[in-house]
Parts: sequence; C-alpha cells; structure tokens
Amino acid sequence: VLAVTTGGDVTGFVAFGTGDWPARVPTARSVDLTTWQQGPDALPELPGARTRRYGDTSLTFIPAPA
Repeated sequence: VLAVTTGGDVTGFVAFGTGDWPARVPTARSVDLTTWQQGPDALPELPGARTRRYGDTSLTFIPAPA
C-alpha cells in the first residue's frame, strides 16, 4: 500500500498486487484504508516482462516499489 500525497498531505492510498487474472497487476484505491475501489490494470501490456502461462492464466512477477 502506497500513500498518495498532494502538497505534502496524505490524500489517499493505492494498492497493487500480482496474479489476479485477468489483470496482470491489479490496483485499488482508498481514501480511508477501509473502503477500496478497484482501479485499472497497472501493466495491461508487458513488453519485455516475463510471464508464465498456465492454461488461460498469465502469472506476472514484479519487484516491490521503491
């Protein structure tokens, strides 16, 4: 979970994960860490990234954010 800041103030939060088919890197956003809304796929196309395919599912690995 990453804090979103505006002018130095925390205004919300963003979370992301991997392996939630069909999204490769699903995201979610919240203003209170209690209620979450689904966001877009952070990497809908993976040029040069490695994936493993199991049937109709692609599993993607990404490193932790800096």
